[in-house]
Amino acid sequence: MDLFFDSSAIVPLILKEEYSSKAMTIWDQATNIFGWRWLVLEVESALARRQAGSKAWQNWHQISSTFRWLDLNPSSFNETSTFNRTLRLRAADAGHLFTYFKTFRSIPSLVFVSFDKEQVQAAKLLGLPILN
Repeated sequence: MDLFFDSSAIVPLILKEEYSSKAMTIWDQATNIFGWRWLVLEVESALARRQAGSKAWQNWHQISSTFRWLDLNPSSFNETSTFNRTLRLRAADAGHLFTYFKTFRSIPSLVFVSFDKEQVQAAKLLGLPILN
């Protein structure tokens, strides 16, 4: 299964959280793993804030090596902002969803994975396939 992960679905793979079991089940279904490169900053910030040990960092490096990283071109920032006006997501969440939205148009088998309630609601509003 082609999956696009948000950081809310990756952190539970590394640190024990409410959605850890569900995240692991979904992760095991993935054959091609995509993500917006900003996810690196978000996950590493979460690990640093929670003072994660070396095992967690090793797990993250292993997980991150499986990603096909996608970037937002600076010329698309205005389009991202316009995309988000009606959704009203936090900035990084808008970036994840916009990157997924653009990629989904090229890879229609791609499914969005997030445990962020606002982001899930926005994806559903747009009629996008989502696992959570």
